[in-house]
Amino acid sequence: MTRADEAMSRLDLASEIWGIDSYFHRAWEKRGFHLLMPFPWSAHAIVDGPDEAIAEAGVAALRRVGLPHGTEIEPVVPTLTRGAPFDGLEPIMLGPTGDTRRAALSRTSRRAGRARPRRPPAARARSGR
Repeated sequence: MTRADEAMSRLDLASEIWGIDSYFHRAWEKRGFHLLMPFPWSAHAIVDGPDEAIAEAGVAALRRVGLPHGTEIEPVVPTLTRGAPFDGLEPIMLGPTGDTRRAALSRTSRRAGRARPRRPPAARARSGR
C-alpha cells in the first residue's frame, strides 16, 4: 500500500489519497461491501478538476503509476465516502467491548473529574487547611 500511495502522491494530482488495511476491510464487509475482502489492503484516490476531461486525465495518470503495485477495483469506497462522509462509522469506531471511543473518553473525563485538585501550598495556607 505504501508504494502505491507514494507513487500516486508524487504526481500531486489527487485531492485525497488514503489506504485501508484488512481490519477496515472487515468493517466494510459488515456493511455489505464484499469487494475489498480478497485484498490485504487497498489504496483509494479522489481527483478533482474543473471539468470531466481534466479529472479523467488525472485518474489515468494515477492508474499508470498505481497499477504496478496492485489491481484496480470499482471506485466504491471513494464514491460512498464522498457521498456520505460520516455515514456508518459505528462498525469502524466500536472498541473491543462495544464502546465507542467517545463513550470511553467520557468515562475517563468523569473519573478524572472526581479527583480533588491539588492546591498549591500558598492556597492551602490561605484557606486555613
